[in-house]
Amino acid sequence: MKIKKIKVCLEDQVVMSPIEIESDIISSFNDNDGLDLSNCYLIPGLIDQHIHGSASFDVMDGSVNGLEEMSKSLLEEGTTSFLGTTMTESLDNINKAIESVCRFKNVQTQGARILGINLEGPYLSKEKCGAQRADALVRPSIEFVNSLNHLDLIKMVTIAPELPGALEVIKYLTDRKIIASIGHTNATYEEVVKGIKSGAHQITHGFNAMSEFNHHGVNAAGAMLLEDSLKVELICDGIHVSKEAIKLLYKLKGRENIILITDS
Repeated sequence: MKIKKIKVCLEDQVVMSPIEIESDIISSFNDNDGLDLSNCYLIPGLIDQHIHGSASFDVMDGSVNGLEEMSKSLLEEGTTSFLGTTMTESLDNINKAIESVCRFKNVQTQGARILGINLEGPYLSKEKCGAQRADALVRPSIEFVNSLNHLDLIKMVTIAPELPGALEVIKYLTDRKIIASIGHTNATYEEVVKGIKSGAHQITHGFNAMSEFNHHGVNAAGAMLLEDSLKVELICDGIHVSKEAIKLLYKLKGRENIILITDS
């Protein structure tokens, strides 16, 4: 297929360019005749590291068929890989979801590639659990982490650093190269800093389900803005976070420290 004009997104600029595609691979950027897609953008495949479901299926269904339908629908939207994200549920239900991801990962042949598991909970603050099941929250412990099946599949864990045992778990995860992401937290600024010192370097869905900034205590939201070591997930739909808050986050963190997610 030949395209004579399309906006190509490079690392530091957007350029109008012709391209030629052969066997699903861009073969050249030479001048040629073809489709005029000058109002469209050509971008790298998207990676969604925080997504619960798609096409009426959810990771917590524990279904290989559901994951297959999810992955096919995501590819149609430009997402080429993703982390299947769990919810706060019973250990049995979480392990059922992890098992299904393991089975699917071993047989997947099409669709957006599943890279592993993003474990959202159950180590969350009851005050900031949001849509998560408050009755299924558990105290962070290394024993609970080790009771999860296929631990090598887990790439990220959301955890509230103020909970008893949280700092030990953050260090344990970090030592195993699993990202400890601070989220669903009612932490003070000082408690977030302790989490950072234990190894956490990311915020789950910035501004959402976290202790708010105020002039008496900047809390988790303030730590997110102040601490340079923290990267921040952002649901950038103008609904979960206002446009003004998005501008503030971008101004203070810069593009290299913001990770766009759907949290679908």
